Amino acid sequence: LRELKVELSFAWGGIVNHELYFSILGDNKGTTSNRVIAGTLFEQIEKDFGSFDNYKKDMKASGMAARGWVWTAWNKREKRLFNYVGDSQNTYLTWDVISIVALDTYEHAYFIDHGVNRGSYIDAFFENVNWKAVEKLFSQLKK
Repeated sequence: LRELKVELSFAWGGIVNHELYFSILGDNKGTTSNRVIAGTLFEQIEKDFGSFDNYKKDMKASGMAARGWVWTAWNKREKRLFNYVGDSQNTYLTWDVISIVALDTYEHAYFIDHGVNRGSYIDAFFENVNWKAVEKLFSQLKK
């Protein structure tokens, strides 16, 4: 029974993580307007990380250390954003935390295009995040 429960959480984690990951990528349609971060999400990132650049540096450093996933999450109890690492599909925090950004750091996410250069993959990830989609997720949490 234990093995079935662990495998279920791994499979379900993979579904949920990839749904979030793909929901915030793309839809930029050759423009840069969706790649610009603004509004309450930008303000919260500046408050919690000091600057958007600091946020990206923390996310990238987390991504270089992770074996599976990095999430930016809203902690409802602390009323702040933070980045955290999960080394497997089913290793994620659940106590008053809701993820709004998911970065897949498994090799399948980057190896074909970036080889072993995970850093260039993470840079490309940031170039393709649709921040309007992330802002929408964030604003729904704040209601």
